Amino acid sequence: ALFGAHRTASLFRLGAALGVAYGASRLMRLEHMDVRALPTGIIALAVAALIVSGFFRSLRLIHRPMRPFLRTLPATARFWAYRDTALVICLGVPPLAVTIYPLLAAGVATDVRLLGVGALYLVLLAALRWPQLRGGRHGVLLSAVLAGLWAWPALAMAT
Repeated sequence: ALFGAHRTASLFRLGAALGVAYGASRLMRLEHMDVRALPTGIIALAVAALIVSGFFRSLRLIHRPMRPFLRTLPATARFWAYRDTALVICLGVPPLAVTIYPLLAAGVATDVRLLGVGALYLVLLAALRWPQLRGGRHGVLLSAVLAGLWAWPALAMAT
């Protein structure tokens, strides 16, 4: 349903997130995986999370016309919120893999620390649900601030 109703926007969003991740991985290789590689990867993950979190709004638009029908189903009120969050997290995994793999292969940071950064990235994707859906006209600004604040502990964890 996500790709049917908003096919072009969804494909563009996924392509943009993967493009940011691939561009960051290329830049890290051009930098020969020096001390700049890890911050580059973390910033790319923050940007990719901002792009992928736009799916929350698309999913809300898809659910809106079906809301009366969905309320008749024997499911809790949070059922679709959990499913939407899980879908957005799943859509955020490919940019994570494209960004983290070169760092793992080059041994820039320990595996455990990069795993921690990956886990923080998935938490960021889930946390971006609130500003995207409840932030109103300031949703993008709140999301950008949250992603920027996320980068700080992610850098601290990775180094």
